[in-house]
Amino acid sequence: MGFEIPLNVFGKGLHIFHTGSIIVNGTSSVGEYCNIIGTTCLGSKNGSNGPIIGDYCELGMNSIVIGDVRIDNYVYIGAGAVVTKSFEQNEISLAGVPAKIVTDRKDKMKVD
Repeated sequence: MGFEIPLNVFGKGLHIFHTGSIIVNGTSSVGEYCNIIGTTCLGSKNGSNGPIIGDYCELGMNSIVIGDVRIDNYVYIGAGAVVTKSFEQNEISLAGVPAKIVTDRKDKMKVD
């Protein structure tokens, strides 16, 4: 299947939408109910720890999160984004190389 996922990295509720190359460094940590669209890398940089991803996040196709970075809860990482620094804000969307905030989703996520 092309998965390289160590034990005890993901919280409950992980959903992988497509097969393909999914590589996860063993020092990474991913919260609960996260989605991986496919062909994703969570890696270390120069011997550092892997990234820490919060709960209810989504990693788009071909996204890369590399290094000792933190991503908060309810963050969408767009297709092809390369995240190399921490984003400790809830409910945002990241895109680009290097990734930057493109949308603050707080108002759009609220349900009456």
